[in-house]
Amino acid sequence: MAESVFAERIVQNLLDTDFYKLTMMQAVLHNYPNAEVEWEFRCRNAEDLRPYLAEIRYQ
Repeated sequence: MAESVFAERIVQNLLDTDFYKLTMMQAVLHNYPNAEVEWEFRCRNAEDLRPYLAEIRYQ
C-alpha cells in the first residue's frame, strides 16, 4: 500500500490497549504459561470498520 488513508498511525502507542485486555493477558500468562490461545477482535460500537481493514492490516 503506497499511500496511507490516515494522516498518522491508527494505533499511536501500546497504551491504547485497554486495561481489561492487559490484565486478562497477564492472568493467562501467569496461570497458564504453556497455553495456546486464540483472539478475536470485537468492536464495541456500531461503526463499520470494514473500509479500513486493509489499512489496519498494513499498519
